[in-house]
Amino acid sequence: MIKNGKMFISKSKFLCYKSCPFKFKLQYIDHAQEPRTKFSFYSDRGTNIHKQIEEFYERDVKIKDEEFKIIRDEKEEIVVKPVVVFNRSKYKKNPHIKNLIQFNEQLIKGIIENNKSLDYVYPITQEVDYYDNELKVHGLIDAVYRNYEDDGIIIMDWKSGKIKSLDAIRSEMAFYALCFNGDPKNKGEKVKYWAMYFTKFNYLFMEEINEDIIKKVTDEVSCIQNFIELGQFPKPFIKNMCHFCGYSGGECK
Repeated sequence: MIKNGKMFISKSKFLCYKSCPFKFKLQYIDHAQEPRTKFSFYSDRGTNIHKQIEEFYERDVKIKDEEFKIIRDEKEEIVVKPVVVFNRSKYKKNPHIKNLIQFNEQLIKGIIENNKSLDYVYPITQEVDYYDNELKVHGLIDAVYRNYEDDGIIIMDWKSGKIKSLDAIRSEMAFYALCFNGDPKNKGEKVKYWAMYFTKFNYLFMEEINEDIIKKVTDEVSCIQNFIELGQFPKPFIKNMCHFCGYSGGECK
């Protein structure tokens, strides 16, 4: 049981309770260590790729001035322009970051075509935990960008695995939007776009936020918090996800 108010819900807790309330109890109420399974590798890989992306933007994306020869009035001139330089050699055997470089090259193309600063290529934050203390939700957002077209805030989630359904993407990103929008350090600035980039496939999903989905997720969070307070942790009727769970062979028999 949860005492002294509602539990703060992270995105991991939100998704865990939705998929299996009993697993939520084992993991977050009883604090039982989940045994590793043959699928744990995928989680480890995802964590590692997230760290690589963070390092990529911190160390391996640079804006430098380069000289270019141009012909003007039939005369050759030297002009200096800023360009984005990637440390490609470091990632030549890393397909996920190689795809991310391609993603950035498309981003740079749009920035240049719109006559905007190349600084838009950088996230304005990486791996920051945003809190809404009123709703009692928090989420570690992988990256936050400004859209070079209108300066609107984009929240980005990096995914190293298979492409999710649109419903799943929107639900996860709506949760993050709640966290960002309610955090006082943003001084009232709100999310305008949510995006999810799948590094394995070089696929970006991005759209303007949907207030109806945000309202739906807000209601889901409130319901989950109430169920937790009431100690309601049933096992799911449909067991199709149980073979991924480390508890299935022990505590959940």
